[in-house]
Amino acid sequence: MNENKRIQLFLVLVVISVFTIPIAVTDAQDPTIRIETLPKWQSATLNIYIFGMPMDGGEYTQSSIIIRVAVWGATEDNPLIIQLDGEQAAKIINDGLFTYEWTLRGSHHILLRDRWKTFDQAAFNIEAPPPPPARILLSKFEDKLAEQFTSVIMFMIAATTIGVPSGIGIKKWTKITTHWVMIIPAIGVGLGIRFLPDLYMLIPWGIATSLTYQLAKPYATLLTLISFEENQVDASQSIYVDDDGKAILGIGPKYWRQGFILKKDLKIVDKYPITLNHYGLHEGICVHKLEETEDKITLNCDKALAKIIVEAGALEKATTLVDQLWTENTKLEALGEYNKEKEIRSQVKERVLAILTGRRTPKNVVKE
Repeated sequence: MNENKRIQLFLVLVVISVFTIPIAVTDAQDPTIRIETLPKWQSATLNIYIFGMPMDGGEYTQSSIIIRVAVWGATEDNPLIIQLDGEQAAKIINDGLFTYEWTLRGSHHILLRDRWKTFDQAAFNIEAPPPPPARILLSKFEDKLAEQFTSVIMFMIAATTIGVPSGIGIKKWTKITTHWVMIIPAIGVGLGIRFLPDLYMLIPWGIATSLTYQLAKPYATLLTLISFEENQVDASQSIYVDDDGKAILGIGPKYWRQGFILKKDLKIVDKYPITLNHYGLHEGICVHKLEETEDKITLNCDKALAKIIVEAGALEKATTLVDQLWTENTKLEALGEYNKEKEIRSQVKERVLAILTGRRTPKNVVKE
């Protein structure tokens, strides 16, 4: 009987071992890790370890500083004191890991101590961090973009509006049209492109000024000089005369001493004006002698001859004849172009047929 009881007890122990051993192995696979840190500073019963603290003499660019310290043995009678700029900022009277954060600017001093000992201290300086990048909501950005677009359109319209009187004013100054004036609006357009987007309004101003200047009528009278020679009439010379009766002879940088416009006093002797209707109405005079000095031009006219021409209608007849000749010449040129084109087409047709039929190029077709 005793032997049987021993066997039964052994079997029970085996069964219990079978169920308990896997559980023990399972628990062993997930161990609990415990890290022990030795205190760095000791004073009587108080022990501490500092995990984070500003460096003595450190320069920081951030929003705050952090103190992190582990404490053992702190009591009400022997606490850990943290002083900031000579004043108590924190008092620790029990064990644990403590974290403190202060938002500071400028120079400061921090100190860790108990009743008998100073553990650590540091003097440091904190500068404000750079400002974050500007952010704007999409809706506000769209509103701002629409506002800027409206502002740009208004400035461009205003610049264009100012360009119209600017072009007229420049035309009144020069009296006549000259390519040298295009330098002024060109400079405006160049500055507008160079200093985009600050001076973008100079671009429409320059364009409007140049167009207005070109389209504005001259503020001077065109006077055609008609001279008679043997078997011919010369009416190719003309001068512009301003409202003051002065002849405008040239505009450009070389006349900078005269304000960029060369003018001379004009004197007309025995003037008898003739209205010319060739390329627009303008005035003409019969001149048989022209005298020019440094500051004056004298035109000696043939008044009697001018009267005869006007009364006989010679200029109207000559103008009509010139127009007829011009028309006939245009027709002849057009007919010549048509015949030439017809001949070329015929030659091309002959050449294509020769290639398609395998024949040689016809003799009357000129090779290129």
